[in-house]
Amino acid sequence: MLNLDTILALIRHFFVSNVTNVNILVCEDQVDAPEQLLNYLQQVYADVQANGRITVSHKDGEAIALQMTSDEGVHQFQISRQDEKFYLSKIDAFAMKVTGESPALFIYHQDKVGVIAAVTAKLSERDINIARLDVHRRGKGQDALLVMELDVPIDPAGRQELTHLQNVTHVDYYLPPRDLQQLPGSIS
Repeated sequence: MLNLDTILALIRHFFVSNVTNVNILVCEDQVDAPEQLLNYLQQVYADVQANGRITVSHKDGEAIALQMTSDEGVHQFQISRQDEKFYLSKIDAFAMKVTGESPALFIYHQDKVGVIAAVTAKLSERDINIARLDVHRRGKGQDALLVMELDVPIDPAGRQELTHLQNVTHVDYYLPPRDLQQLPGSIS
């Protein structure tokens, strides 16, 4: 069973600057998850908790919503559960299904013809297979997010190449904790 900690590590990956406020919205059928989520957030953002800025409230629905305020603004995440497994189902307005079990690329881009083809061509050149792919856009020709879970990690040079592709505005990369331990020079 996928551990909620994996999804929380994935979410934490997106916050490198100071988090000042966290609001957790939990639906009634996710009874065990809020406690685990709250414990994790209290450990990671101890300074936020000390100032009483982590709140939990209840809502209707099937997912856990997490709203975090940082130096970069307000970001919203949605954590869903299917068959007893948690997954990241939304970042801000972008829908997805990311398990956190595999290396993942988050490629922010303008919705233009050929962006997805250019990205997949670069991965193919490096013999990297895509395990899962989700694309979401705000509207035709507007901001879009391409999310790919990969079978194997992509090296820094490969990620750098992706940032230079036409119409790509930003690339985030997530490497699961188990893969971090396998990197050269890592402590197991």
